[in-house]
Amino acid sequence: MQRLFLQPTELAQWDALLSEAQFHAEVSLDTDVKAYLTHALIRFSKQINLADGIIAREMLEALGQAGRRYQLQALREVGDRCLIFSGLFPGRAARRKVNLRYYIDMGQSAYHRVASLEQTSFAEIAVALRDNFQLLVTLLSSIR
Repeated sequence: MQRLFLQPTELAQWDALLSEAQFHAEVSLDTDVKAYLTHALIRFSKQINLADGIIAREMLEALGQAGRRYQLQALREVGDRCLIFSGLFPGRAARRKVNLRYYIDMGQSAYHRVASLEQTSFAEIAVALRDNFQLLVTLLSSIR
């Protein structure tokens, strides 16, 4: 991706970047997965403290949440954070002296747990996020 064409909204911008990444990688994401990833990117781009926290601690806290709804939300956050770090900020792992595989494994594990706990149609999206994690990392890396 050589040129950046600015879109009128943040949603349109991330959607266009993901579409271009898919085109160059010759893959096609499921519509729901792409929509979820687009919204996750928007959500995390607004967080000032994105780089704060320790993933293992966040995962343990998520697993210990009282109430299924809170646990699911916390696990989704861990999965999303791992995906975004792995794809957009791979150097962060090296600076923390952590193998990038750690973030990938933790993210897949978080999405796996979400899929097993979720009782809505989001379970299918969580399975797709888990199963396609490495592909999503590759797509996000091509956006950098």
